[in-house]
This record gives sequence, C-alpha cells and structure tokens, in this order.
Amino acid sequence: MQKYMLFFVFFLALTACENDDVYVDQISELREELAETEQELADAQMALAKDGGLVHTVFFWMKDDLTEEQTTEFEEGLQSLEEIESVRRFYWGKPGETEARGVVDRSYDYALIIHFEDLAGHDVYQPHEIHQNFVEGSSDKWTKVVVYDANVEGGIKEIAGTLPSPDPQIGGMDRDDTD
Repeated sequence: MQKYMLFFVFFLALTACENDDVYVDQISELREELAETEQELADAQMALAKDGGLVHTVFFWMKDDLTEEQTTEFEEGLQSLEEIESVRRFYWGKPGETEARGVVDRSYDYALIIHFEDLAGHDVYQPHEIHQNFVEGSSDKWTKVVVYDANVEGGIKEIAGTLPSPDPQIGGMDRDDTD
C-alpha cells in the first residue's frame, strides 16, 4: 500500500512540474503579447501627438421641445458622420461639467469635433451623402449652429515617453525569471 501511495505522490509531483512548465510557457507568451501591445500603444500615441490637420468643431443649440425620439435621431445622425472616409478622429458630446468661469460657454447643447488630415478631407466631408442626410434630417431640431474650423499643427506633446513602465512583477514572478 505504501508503494502505491509513494507512486501516487510521485505522480502528483510530476504532474505539478509539468503544469509549471505549461504556466511558464503561457506567462512567456503573455509577456510577449504585452510587449507588442505596449509598443503598438506607444506608436499610436506618438502618431496622435504628431498629427496636424484641420479640426472642424460644430456647436448645436437644440429646440427646447424635442421628444426623446427626436433627440435619439439627432444623436444617431451625429454618430453616423464618423463613417465618412475622410474623418480621422471623431468626438461628440454635451457640455462638460467644468468649473464655471467667465470664459466658459456652456449655452450649447451638443458639440461635434472632427479631425481631418487636411482641407481636402474636409472638402470630401461637406458634400458627402452621409453629411447631407444628417443636415437634412436634423436641421429642424436645432435653433442655432456655430462652426469653428482650425488648422492644427503636430508635435503637440511627445506622450509615448510618458507611458508608465510595465510592472516588473506578473503573478508574483519576475518578468525575466522563467526558471
């Protein structure tokens, strides 16, 4: 009986060692994926930081008597503008809840910010069917629209160098310790 018990303990220990090898391999693969993801993030952040182009900013003052359905239609129309191929970056939202100051205008209801590579991208956007459909389908929902277009320069901030360093400990193991 002791012989079988010793064999069983040896089998368990051997199985545990094999599992450790599997875990070490999995951890190594995860580390490689993490390093690739960190590099992709750093590259994307550098590209964002160095981009110039044209920023199209639109402020909307909506009618007071809109139904929930009309508001939803307007928001869906805004979101549809992102599908236009010349749009590089796209944001829309309501006024932020920042501190009230004399220079802050929160009188609008919605803001739309679109980043184009250049004026040519903007020129594709304006007559685009999606944009025209939005204007035609939503113009009865607002009382006022104000547009600001700005040529923006790149190199605003080198942010990739400010990424936090990866945590040297993963699951209690040092990243370089695969023994």
